[in-house]
Amino acid sequence: MTPLAALLAFHEARLPPARAVPEPPPGYTVLDTDEGCGNGHSAVCWRTLQLSGPPGVPTAEAADRLRPRQRCEPNGYLLDRRDVCTEVSIEGSTIDYAVLLSNE
Repeated sequence: MTPLAALLAFHEARLPPARAVPEPPPGYTVLDTDEGCGNGHSAVCWRTLQLSGPPGVPTAEAADRLRPRQRCEPNGYLLDRRDVCTEVSIEGSTIDYAVLLSNE
């Protein structure tokens, strides 16, 4: 197997680049951060900001304001053609603003 083919065939999942995590808009507060990877060859790796919305704005509405920022784009590495995607979800009264890098 050529080195390039071996690299692509046995590529381990890794975290999205830190630069891929967008700054939250004004009024949002970062409560915590998280990062990790699933198991297996098709593992997904992520970086997540747990946010609270602006004061007086319901959590669902604050999350909806972030949803237009959801996107997928190439991560910029020549040999790594995976996309970096952002997602917004709600966990109780917290907004999860995640950046995902998948082998799929």
